[in-house]
Formats: sequence, structure tokens, C-alpha cells
Amino acid sequence: MASRSRGETSSSDSTAPRRRGGALAIAAVAALAAGPLGAQSAPDPDLDLLPAGPGSTMGFLVERTIFKVDVLYITVRVDEDTANGLERLVDGNSAYGRGLEDSVAALVRAAPEAVAEIRFVRDVSLEQFLEGVDEDMASARDAGWITPETFDEITSGLRDWFSFLEAEGIASGDRLTYHVRGDTLRTTYRRDGAASPVLDQTDIGDQNVQALWGGYFAPGSSFRESLVRSLWEGG
Repeated sequence: MASRSRGETSSSDSTAPRRRGGALAIAAVAALAAGPLGAQSAPDPDLDLLPAGPGSTMGFLVERTIFKVDVLYITVRVDEDTANGLERLVDGNSAYGRGLEDSVAALVRAAPEAVAEIRFVRDVSLEQFLEGVDEDMASARDAGWITPETFDEITSGLRDWFSFLEAEGIASGDRLTYHVRGDTLRTTYRRDGAASPVLDQTDIGDQNVQALWGGYFAPGSSFRESLVRSLWEGG
């Protein structure tokens, strides 16, 4: 990920989208318009930006470590046309099967609009967060969803982007939200109960979007099976 030497604004006051090959970090695991957008001119990304309905929403509670500790709840909601495609897939297959993962992933990757939200249910250190990011980002790279250069750019810049978590870490109730529209990705991080996000950033470029979806749906991602399975199991 590029350093601030390119003249970019800080994470807390980013008001103009940036076009580049890399993407903002996906959680341990995404701009409401394709043109210039000030963060103050649009509502905060939220799942309610898109209607809930059959096929629209995937989600599950993520457990980490051998002690099965609940860490976060991840939710993905897609636009109506994509939801219709997912619903047809569910209707055409009575139960979840591993062969369906590629079909679901293809529909989500091509979605013209989607919102992904991570709601933390346990305190997490920045190191734990970054380790999880690296693992799932590697799946996106290895599957060819993003280039090795994009992977290197993101992983090298993670600590800069999330430096505001260095002192206090992630707290239960914090939310990391992504809004995809076309090739534009707007990302916000909001502390639990805060009036405004501490990170509000817009990035433009298809690699940004594919980095997000790769971390969730690429083969080898720790989220892939559970997100897809939730379509059939009502996650």
C-alpha cells in the first residue's frame, strides 16, 4: 500500500478518492459514486443501504483460536440483481455443497453494489488483526484475484492505515464497514458509540474491490465456506 508521501490525506480526514492498484486492508478476516466524493457528502456505509431480502445477505460469527473464542460477526449484503442470482442458485440446489462456492463467489465478485460489515464482539490487538489480514489476503493473491504487487502494497502499508489502533486496539462493538459501488470502495471504521468514524476513506480501482472479495471468497479464505453456507442455512 502506498505511503503518505504521495500527498494523500490522513485516514481521519480523507475526502477525495484515490485510484491505484492496491486496496485498503480487509479485516481479519468494502464510495457511493464513481466520481470524486467527499466523505462528508454521503451517509456512512451501512448494511441498510441495500434492501434485505432472499439471497441478499450472508453472515456468520467468526471464532478464532483453539478455544473457539467469538471474535467478530461478518455480514455481506449485495444489490437486488445479485441477490436474485444468488436466490436462484439456492432454489436450484436443495442443500449447500462445496461445488457451489465458485458460483457464489463469481456472483459476488461481479456485484455492482454491495456492503460488507465486520462487527467485533471481542477486544482484539492490532497484531492479531494484522495477522488475520495477512492470512486471508494471501488466499486472494494465491488464487489470482489480486496481483502479487497489490498484495505487497497492502501488507506493507497495513500498520500505517490502522495506526490509530496501535495504542488501544480493537474494542468489542467497533465496526469496520465497506461499501462497493462499481470499482469504488469506501471504507469506514467506527468506534462503538462514536458519533463519527475514525477512518473514512475512498479508493478507486478494481483491484481494491477484488482484494476485499478475495479475502472473503477466494479459495483458501477462512471465511469462504461459512459465508456461502449461510445462504442455505440462514446465517
